Amino acid sequence: YRNWKVWWPPSHAAPAAAGAGAAVGSPKRVAILPFEPLGGGADDQYFAEGLTDELSGLLSHVHNVVVVSRIGSMSEKDPTARSNLGRALGVKYILGGSIQRGKAKVRVRAHITDSESETQLWAGSYDRDLNDVLAVENEVANAVVQALELTLGAGEQQILDTPPTKSPRAFDAYIRGKSLTVRFNNRGHEADFDAAIGA
Repeated sequence: YRNWKVWWPPSHAAPAAAGAGAAVGSPKRVAILPFEPLGGGADDQYFAEGLTDELSGLLSHVHNVVVVSRIGSMSEKDPTARSNLGRALGVKYILGGSIQRGKAKVRVRAHITDSESETQLWAGSYDRDLNDVLAVENEVANAVVQALELTLGAGEQQILDTPPTKSPRAFDAYIRGKSLTVRFNNRGHEADFDAAIGA
């Protein structure tokens, strides 16, 4: 259970090859900043980390995108930091956002910034039941593709439209176990991973 790809259907286990209609030119480089948990609790933290990782995984399947993730050293709220981050990582685009989770609802906000011009290219807000949070990942990934005017290769649209699992409980248990594993020096949290498998 080293990465989330275990949840993809077999046909989605690897990035799809570029199709005949693929865009010509260099891939667009996107830095994905950790989504900010607005609740402040430990549960909100792992949930935000999980969504960030899953978005990174989805977008990494797009052949003309290079994803740079796990960037937390600079604040996206500071325009100077955005510009510096873009130059340091060699990226033009920065994806960031926030998550606010209640007992039964979740609100996800996301936006893309052009680090060179320091302008916002796109922003979206999604209010959903917690059971629909998996669909939000797919919606945000598709919005990024549209905002960056990307042409998808063969099979890539299906990947972006397919949730990694049909069980929100499995997803929650998986990202909780993954977060704990990272935090505690990669010591396994088998109970959460087993819960994900059995959900």
